[in-house]
Amino acid sequence: MRCYHCTEEVIDPARWQVEFDDSVHDVCCAGCKAVMQAIVDSNLGDYYRFRTEPAQFGVIPDDLSRQLDELAVFDEPEISERYLRAADDAAISDVELVEVSLSVEGLRCGACVWVLERSVAGLAGVDMARVNFSSARATVRFDPQRLKLSKILGRVAQVGYKTVPFDAREREQSLKKESRAFMQRLFIAGIAMMQVMMYALPAYITEAGDIDLEHEQLLRWASLVLTTPVLLYSAQPFLVGAYNDLRNRQPGMDVPVSIGIVAAFLASVWATITATGEIYFDSVAMFVFLLLGARYLEWSVRRRAMRAVDDISASAPETAQRLIGDQLETVPALRLAVGDTVVVDNGDRVPVDGTVLLGQSSINNALVTGESVPITVGVGDVIAGGALVTGAPLRMKVLRQQSASTLSVIDRLIERGSAEKPRAVLLADRIATIFVSALLCFATLVWGVWMMVDSSRAATTAIAVLVVSCPCALSLATPAALAAATGELLKSRLLITRGHALETLSRVTDVVFDKTGTLTTGAPSVYAVHSGKALDDDAALALAVALETGSTHPYACALRDKQRESEPVRSASIAKDAYEALQSLDYPASEISHEAGHGVSASLDDGSVLYLGSAKWCAVVPSELDAWQGGDDERARAASEVFLSRRSSANVVEVLARFLINDALRVNAQSLVTHLRNNGMRVHLLSGDRLPAVQSVADDLGITDYCASATPSDKQAFVSRLQEQGSIVLMVGDGINDAPVLASADVSMAAGDATALARTAADVISLLPGLDGLPILLNKAGQTTRIVRQNLAWAGTYNLLAIPLAALGFVPPWAAAIGMALSSLLVAFNAQRLWSRNAELPEVMRAVVDYS
Repeated sequence: MRCYHCTEEVIDPARWQVEFDDSVHDVCCAGCKAVMQAIVDSNLGDYYRFRTEPAQFGVIPDDLSRQLDELAVFDEPEISERYLRAADDAAISDVELVEVSLSVEGLRCGACVWVLERSVAGLAGVDMARVNFSSARATVRFDPQRLKLSKILGRVAQVGYKTVPFDAREREQSLKKESRAFMQRLFIAGIAMMQVMMYALPAYITEAGDIDLEHEQLLRWASLVLTTPVLLYSAQPFLVGAYNDLRNRQPGMDVPVSIGIVAAFLASVWATITATGEIYFDSVAMFVFLLLGARYLEWSVRRRAMRAVDDISASAPETAQRLIGDQLETVPALRLAVGDTVVVDNGDRVPVDGTVLLGQSSINNALVTGESVPITVGVGDVIAGGALVTGAPLRMKVLRQQSASTLSVIDRLIERGSAEKPRAVLLADRIATIFVSALLCFATLVWGVWMMVDSSRAATTAIAVLVVSCPCALSLATPAALAAATGELLKSRLLITRGHALETLSRVTDVVFDKTGTLTTGAPSVYAVHSGKALDDDAALALAVALETGSTHPYACALRDKQRESEPVRSASIAKDAYEALQSLDYPASEISHEAGHGVSASLDDGSVLYLGSAKWCAVVPSELDAWQGGDDERARAASEVFLSRRSSANVVEVLARFLINDALRVNAQSLVTHLRNNGMRVHLLSGDRLPAVQSVADDLGITDYCASATPSDKQAFVSRLQEQGSIVLMVGDGINDAPVLASADVSMAAGDATALARTAADVISLLPGLDGLPILLNKAGQTTRIVRQNLAWAGTYNLLAIPLAALGFVPPWAAAIGMALSSLLVAFNAQRLWSRNAELPEVMRAVVDYS
């Protein structure tokens, strides 16, 4: 009798039983009973109807209770904050949701994914539960006020799986373990292959009868002994994969090769026992070795693609120096809260995103941007976590917790991109499934025909057909190239966050640019300050800086820089927030709000409202606007305008000041636009800035299609019109107001120092300065498309030629093994061309060194 849950032998029948489907089922132990009962009680009994693999052996109730008690440690703030992060759509939800990534052990098949998703989703407070079978990762979005992390982990344990919150350092250990297992299988198959080929050599170089029968049998038995561990251990990934494919009724690439391996091995065993016929032990060992090498190469491409991400994640410092009063205390970085004050010494990395409160220093931001040239920072500047302080110590205010810092957001976005399958990969997978099914039918037909023509060659010919075919090359053609391209772009600090990005980039017809911070340097300067009667220039500037306290908008930075030049930094510049800054200037405010694409407003305690932003936002009437612009020279007319106004409680608007801000074009902007045009792409310019400033930039770059004073909705409408005309649109932007259009374009890139919201909406994130990454990205997308087409063409041509030749009996099994493995290797090596020539030591060589 077998356990209904895990299929282990039931030693004590009728002791542990569970009622399911109107029947009583025996299980082997109290642990399996507890797990099965939990699944049945949760109305998830369909798991037992659809599963294709037995469940893991259940834990006993005492162990489960102890595990649940131990999981309570994950509810400690210091621990939970390390793994929990704000959900991407939390800002538009009625409640503040968080997400957690989990590593899951024990996933066997699609039914495991099904039962795990539904059991976790059934918990009160869970908004979404998604399990990725291939990566053994689960993502759960939930309300932390209604549900604790330990309850989620406990629920997973109750249905028979082991899980822990995902950690990049643990992933690296797991990858090393997997690499070692690969090398062990390769080592055994390689040693056996060389020795078995030595035993087979006499049969190839001598005539029939030249070798005594007893000596020939000795060589055959020795080959059998050496090939058996190759079949039982080295070939295990293929055999297990084929078994799962057949159980799921979805034949994949492992099915024909496994049938060929097993058939050749069994035929050779029979020939050895009966001392008649041909043996193919050398073909079996060689085929397993070469195919393992091809699969390892493809796996190493994916591993290299994620190594740079893990380096970024693991480089965030574990501890921080928090300032409490006049005392410094060392605390875990994950314990830092928004508003805390930290001190970062020379040579230390910034623990989390923060604003400089005191000190002037230089930082190396190569970890995030790839730019190793030191950057000078001072009071009011925002620094991303992970930056290395190379000058004087800095005192900083924490802007975001570690789970929401720049490094964490980047890691999460890349994880999202790697989890998505491009359309080309999905199509190749479907074609490979159809191909394998057709191949099995064709091999059967070949065997039947040869049985009528020459029965002695029927088995070997059918085996050759199965072995020589290359569904591996077909299935590897696209993902191997995409993995290599993604990894190479990652090294160049270009992060692919959507699976379709590279595929779509190769088909782009129109490129739409934002202006400020994208085509321009993003480091504007205040050209002039014009104040009204109520305030002088310095007072107006101080009030504008106070309203923009904590803002990272380029214009806010320009206003702060102007104030530093004109007078010593006021208390408003180092205030905790805008409320405190305004209070220090005797403008106490009750509410401050930012409107993307327009500006900022502050409701004062006396009933009036301050506005800082565009002329429309500040309610500047046309007649008054003309008066302010009347004496402008050519440079002033090309500058961007920021107004400061005040609306009284009687609804009377007074313009307090006008700031003219110039932003120079990026050095490579002209050459980039020319390059895009030369490659057949149409270039457009969208900006929320006023017409003279936008027109000046468009004229300098030779862009004829531009739009000024565009709101976020105007930008979306512009891109939609292009798409309706059949254009494939690439949107390039960096600001909060660009997020909607970045999300709606066919493909998008967040350029330079983009805001967190723009990065979340974009398909590609450039951590390089300005537009430096765009030519690299487009070039790599085109190169990837060419590599994919070459791989698919090779796989198709090879199969069209090799399969008919094998069916006609011209390809022996050993040659079929070489051809199939070399075909897969060629596809993988061709994909490796997407890595730069100065790449690291090849992964295979690295693994051999590590294993030795």
